[in-house]
Amino acid sequence: MNNLFKEVLSMSLSGSLLILLILLIRPIVKNRFSKAWQYYLWIIVLIRLILPFSPEFSMVNNLFHQKPIHNYTQTMVSPQNTNPSVQENNSQSQPDKPAGEDSVVTSQKEEKISIDLWRIGIYLWLSVMVLLFLIRQIRYFSFLRLMKNSSEPVADKRIKLLLERAAREVRITRVPQLKVNSRIASPMLIGLIKPSVYLTDLTLGWDDARLYYVLRHELMHYKRHDLWYKWFSGLIQCIHWFNPLVTVMNKQINLQCEISCDEAVARDLSREEKMVYGNVLLDAVSENTPRFSSVLSSTLYEDKKSMKERISTIIMANQKSKKSKTLSIIITLVFCAAAFWLGAYTMGGRNTQKSTASTVNNQGTNSGKDDTSNSGATGSDTDNQSSNNTDSQNSENSQNDNTDSVNNGNTQNNNTDNVNNGNSQNDNSNTPAGSDKPSANTSGKDPEATAAPDKDNTSASENDSIVYSNTDFGFDVKLPADWKGYTIVEDTWQGTNLSGKDAGKVIESGTKLLLRNPNWTKKNPYQDIPIMIFTKEQWKAIEAEKVAVSAAPVPPSKLAENSKYVFALPPRYNFAFPTGYEEVEKIMDSNPITGTENMK
Repeated sequence: MNNLFKEVLSMSLSGSLLILLILLIRPIVKNRFSKAWQYYLWIIVLIRLILPFSPEFSMVNNLFHQKPIHNYTQTMVSPQNTNPSVQENNSQSQPDKPAGEDSVVTSQKEEKISIDLWRIGIYLWLSVMVLLFLIRQIRYFSFLRLMKNSSEPVADKRIKLLLERAAREVRITRVPQLKVNSRIASPMLIGLIKPSVYLTDLTLGWDDARLYYVLRHELMHYKRHDLWYKWFSGLIQCIHWFNPLVTVMNKQINLQCEISCDEAVARDLSREEKMVYGNVLLDAVSENTPRFSSVLSSTLYEDKKSMKERISTIIMANQKSKKSKTLSIIITLVFCAAAFWLGAYTMGGRNTQKSTASTVNNQGTNSGKDDTSNSGATGSDTDNQSSNNTDSQNSENSQNDNTDSVNNGNTQNNNTDNVNNGNSQNDNSNTPAGSDKPSANTSGKDPEATAAPDKDNTSASENDSIVYSNTDFGFDVKLPADWKGYTIVEDTWQGTNLSGKDAGKVIESGTKLLLRNPNWTKKNPYQDIPIMIFTKEQWKAIEAEKVAVSAAPVPPSKLAENSKYVFALPPRYNFAFPTGYEEVEKIMDSNPITGTENMK
């Protein structure tokens, strides 16, 4: 429902820009192009206002998917490790409460307020739209029933012959019924399914010449299906009732409908006949006074304000030159291109990933062995302490890295001499992906990122990329080579009910894995790669908008799937723009995740 409302808002924005563009060029094209072209040009706007299809690169779609800028930082929280020895060590080295945590709580409250406002807006828009549509239909059918009950067929053979003659002139084979009604102010065409031409009692006394043009005018509306055009325009106005420019457009369509019809009637007339037809309109103004308001009809006389333009159109009506026709075609194509480029909001947006992903070639790599180029400490024996001294060099200097690793309650001492940018420093870090055992943390690294994959789950490819293989849920993730040493943080997601008495209550939960960059620190968090894991049934509830996994009115974006699970990207996962979010976006754009059947 949230996505539907956002689509309506985006279509309204695109349509508004097109409306303004047409109103801007109208003084230029008013007397240079045909009135029929100006009338039907609005169809492009109507289609844009109701058709949600849009390319992902469209301007409005990009605008609706722009990330909001916040002045707080993102802090990722994961469950405590259940290993007693690791938990004890973590409790001793746990840093103070991050400064950004209060901001995250505040942002969550703001998101809840935001989604409440979205829901209020949705229900208000939907209620008013349905109400306006019902009122419009009730008025129309009431008016139609009243007209049928208060009208009678025209029995005058003279008028019937004039109707047949006018029908032949405009090339109509199926002639509508002709009726007379004393309660209407002007001759009109009424009825979508079975339209009828209604004449006033005063019109019956006109001479043949004037009455002929009245009938020809109404038959032209009938031939062009103007009533259906007006009905479609009225439907769009009900949907976009909150947009005043749509109301302006609707009035312009009604005006252009009559003016273009006058042009179509008078195009092949002589100057003297045009004068007679113009006098018919003036007689309609002088002899008829409004007595009954018509709904969804095409009338000979609309209002006095438009009469000057209609008379001018009749006098100047003629066949347009080939140059004008060619230019009108070009402008039409430009408007179609503009409508396509403006576009609308698309569900899932730019972050929607395809379920298929590229496969990494791992020739020469065995999943059961650890690549010798991987950094980090090797595992120690579970019953004894061991010492592993490794010397690494670069072009300038070396450093000492003392890492205390916890392994099933036993401690090992790993002294590693590494070189880092030519500077000497000491760094205590958690165990990276590719190591056998998790390690304690006494530096700025995340103390909870202990759920690193074992060495069998990480492999290097020929093109210097690495692959994380998860056999618990069955998926692979292709990562750049500089992510070597990443860690895995296991978290949970919770889904709340969106409807019924239990709305807002947590009814679903599942696993969320965070692939953490080795550059991540408490002081400077690096953007994680979050992967939400859903069962097939849970994902169906997400797609049906029965369950929400975020306060934001946006569902998660599907990344990949296998026979049991669906893997998705959380909505607004990078809302705080931490360091490295551009890199993660680039990684996700390459479709790095592939569902597999390699599950335990």
